[in-house]
Amino acid sequence: MKIDYKKIIRCLIVLMNIVLFCSALTLVICAVRSVSILFGDVKSTLVTSDSMLILQGHNHVSESAIENFSRIQYSLSFLIGVTLALAATYITIKALKRILENMLKEKLFILKNAYQMKRIVLAQILAILSDPFLSWADRLTRSQLGRSNYVIQSDFVSDAVQLLFVYIIYIAFKMAIQLKEENSLTI
Repeated sequence: MKIDYKKIIRCLIVLMNIVLFCSALTLVICAVRSVSILFGDVKSTLVTSDSMLILQGHNHVSESAIENFSRIQYSLSFLIGVTLALAATYITIKALKRILENMLKEKLFILKNAYQMKRIVLAQILAILSDPFLSWADRLTRSQLGRSNYVIQSDFVSDAVQLLFVYIIYIAFKMAIQLKEENSLTI
């Protein structure tokens, strides 16, 4: 049975467009959430929200803890972290789409694809840069409200391993292009 790779690639491109739309929607939702917290709606946005995990022993949050919550630090850290993470997602998805579009044209080991791989490496660096901001926002809610955001988390180790993996693929791509060029010169 012959596999129709072009059909699979087209489906992947459609899926990537859906991911891009969802990422944009997530950014808007997070911006609204940050503004809501910044202007005082800590209780419904963080304390009683379904997206927040209640830490053991913190079933009740005092009004003074809510009142004294570091709104500005949290909002800025959360929004910067989410923006960096979603920018990384956007750059990665766009680069992968371009690689897939070149694959549809049966052009795999070309400089344009190597450039897209380099963009994915840079996007992964953005993902790593988002980690301290998301971690700080989570640390604020944990220490001051006894809540943790289980929807948006940072994971530096995982992001660093992904960066290494993508960088190795980028190097392999560059080597394959160089080898292809050398072989075409000898013919």
